[in-house]
Amino acid sequence: MNEIAEFTKYEIGLADIDNDHRKIIAIMLRVRNALQKKNYKLCAALLDEFVEEAEEHFLAEEKILRHARYPGLNKHIVYHQELIWQAKSVQALCEEARGSAKIKRCFESMCDFLTADIVHGDLEFKEFLMEAGIAK
Repeated sequence: MNEIAEFTKYEIGLADIDNDHRKIIAIMLRVRNALQKKNYKLCAALLDEFVEEAEEHFLAEEKILRHARYPGLNKHIVYHQELIWQAKSVQALCEEARGSAKIKRCFESMCDFLTADIVHGDLEFKEFLMEAGIAK
């Protein structure tokens, strides 16, 4: 199954945001592959890329939500902060290459959180942005 193609059913209707989500998911898939191969050095490098991409994306998304006066903005910012914290935790474990089972659990938790951010968090504001005429 192509996880990125499957993502289209969760688009929010803003091309820049949806494209960012695809990039972030693509990086996460590469991290997962690196973990499966126990290539922790590559995993750490990819997580650098993930954190950079995610932080830029979150700032852009938060700017849109702030401009739209989205009432759930503060809650959404907390989602973003938690995801970055989790990514940095996995990254530290990869750099130390300790306990592959622990790395795998933390990574799976981060993937679940990313899914929750996109599916639940972003879909929560999708309707709000559509009603405001910002998203289609």
